[in-house]
Amino acid sequence: MTAPGLQPFHQRTVAGAYGLVVTAANLGRVAQLDAGLRPIAIYEPRIPGLLVVHKDRPLLGLAALRGRQVAMTNPQSLVALKFVHFARAGGITIGTDAGAVHARNEDSLAQLLTGPETPLAVMSRGEFNAIRPEIRDTLDIWQQFITVPGFLVMLGASVRGAEEDRLRAVLARFPASEAGQRFFQATGFRGIRPVTETDLAELDDVVEETRILLRGG
Repeated sequence: MTAPGLQPFHQRTVAGAYGLVVTAANLGRVAQLDAGLRPIAIYEPRIPGLLVVHKDRPLLGLAALRGRQVAMTNPQSLVALKFVHFARAGGITIGTDAGAVHARNEDSLAQLLTGPETPLAVMSRGEFNAIRPEIRDTLDIWQQFITVPGFLVMLGASVRGAEEDRLRAVLARFPASEAGQRFFQATGFRGIRPVTETDLAELDDVVEETRILLRGG
């Protein structure tokens, strides 16, 4: 609602268009480092990263990806970027040993698995749950390979003083409020807590990759 796409949203974020931002953790870390936005809270629980296969096409191991391709909806997502590291640790370099194909939505992502050239899809638990049930029933979760930090809540660099104090107080009250409980019920989130340096440091290994993808590289 606040931008026509992910890249324009991030561009507006770092340009100072928003006083308060909720964004993916890796995008938030880039905004903090590059534009001085301040992370003040993080959503819970952590986001599971799943490796999904078609029930009729089981995957025996990462080595089976060699010469084939992996499906994902958003290459800029934290789950996708962490998978690239996971695959490399398992001996498969995405872009060299195996390709990456990007689907426009969750259902299309699942349908790519029906062909032999795409044996694996990388997605978050939320993306998996968003697949239509009749399609999701044809899939298996091969493994949950990671959980990653949830969305960051950030203050714009210009938000200071009394306004910062007000926003922090409102955010602290929100989880226990009636509106907060409705929000958690609707979204599956369970809490919003203060962010820590440990949370942020967990994102540093994907900062440069995120910058490159945001530049369209």
